[in-house]
Amino acid sequence: MPWFTDLANFLAHGVVIEGMTTQQKKKFFRDVGRYVWDDPYLYRVGGERILRRCVSRKEGLEILKHCHEGLTGGHHGHHSTAQKVFDCGFYWPSVVKDALKFVKKCDPCQRTGNISSKDEMPQNPIQVLEVFDVWGIDFVGPFPLSKGNRYILVAIDYVSKWVEAQALPTNDARVVLKFLKKLFSRFGTPRALISDRGTHFCNTMLEKALQRYGVTHRLATAYHPQTSGQLENANRGVKRILEKTVGKSQKDWSDKLDDALWAFRTAYRTPLGTTPYMVVYGKACHLPVELEHRALWALKMVNLDLTEAGKKRYFQIHKLEALRDAVYSRSLSIKEKTKSLHDRSVGYDY
Repeated sequence: MPWFTDLANFLAHGVVIEGMTTQQKKKFFRDVGRYVWDDPYLYRVGGERILRRCVSRKEGLEILKHCHEGLTGGHHGHHSTAQKVFDCGFYWPSVVKDALKFVKKCDPCQRTGNISSKDEMPQNPIQVLEVFDVWGIDFVGPFPLSKGNRYILVAIDYVSKWVEAQALPTNDARVVLKFLKKLFSRFGTPRALISDRGTHFCNTMLEKALQRYGVTHRLATAYHPQTSGQLENANRGVKRILEKTVGKSQKDWSDKLDDALWAFRTAYRTPLGTTPYMVVYGKACHLPVELEHRALWALKMVNLDLTEAGKKRYFQIHKLEALRDAVYSRSLSIKEKTKSLHDRSVGYDY
């Protein structure tokens, strides 16, 4: 029987299991207050009164598989995977523990480990106030040929951690300029662009274009990739997702890139306290697993009334600024703590 059988029986029919001690009864009735019965499903009331559908551990493991290695999974760590389960609207008591076990048994995850650090310098965090004000840009590759492409051009917004990427056949100035024009047309002209000192970024063609748009071009310190640390993390994140999802021939990576970006944008980011998708759009990104396993949103909250949907979206957009302010404060606080710990660990505590 599912773990929530006793709770469901009490809330649906008022049936209390017999033979409980006084201590067990106190705990049972205390726990009941955290659940809501809406026939035929039981929901747990989470923080900010968010309802998550209670599922059996068996169904939970299927959901976990979707959230870790499915289309929008991305093979993230156990914390991000468990958070994605919660964001999708599901709950069972051992979510985090099961996510940890699942990640440890995931073969692609175990084959790709972390990169060790060496000879590190003190950190100097880059803190930006407005979304899409500062972008970092870099090439990743070369990769095995995939539909004529060998490189990935990656750009990340320094506030929302929103990532854009495109598979490209070459890594020259022409493709960079074309990519940036498309980026600016979607997100507006930024104040600054941060890149390394490669010839594909440091050339007359690009400098003239950025000058025409009024964008300041900042260059990373030579042989010091930590200058654009957020971008390096994004590169590593996208690359790891592709490593764990491509076929044996490794020639289908360009087809998997859009799915990797979807997974990256909907993964929980600790500095943000939410997902990049939420920071940009002010609403949750609904994933296929929510429809397949009947999350609350799919059962009750699909609103086809355009007037009501418009009102809801209106309030979401008005809350967006408050959300971004909270993200900024949290990000600044975490960066300061991280800098302090990092500098102390490398012997620069002064």
